[in-house]
Amino acid sequence: MKIISSTLLALLLSLNLVGCQSTQSNTPSINYALLNTPEFEQKEIVSQDEVFALNEDIKTQLDQYIKDKASPIRQAKQLLNFFNG
Repeated sequence: MKIISSTLLALLLSLNLVGCQSTQSNTPSINYALLNTPEFEQKEIVSQDEVFALNEDIKTQLDQYIKDKASPIRQAKQLLNFFNG
């Protein structure tokens, strides 16, 4: 019984390996014209400071809009309301 199960296991493993070797790769060819479109040109990376920078006018409006004595949760809600308009 042990010899039959070992033989069967060896047969299944060899069939698996042969099956994988006979499978052809179906990778599509690359259309390089799509990669050379303007949408894929390198862009300048903007720093975190530039993304989140606020000018003085906005800072003044925020100071007036958000109450200092409000709870942190309330201040966060006021900040979201300010930017959502």
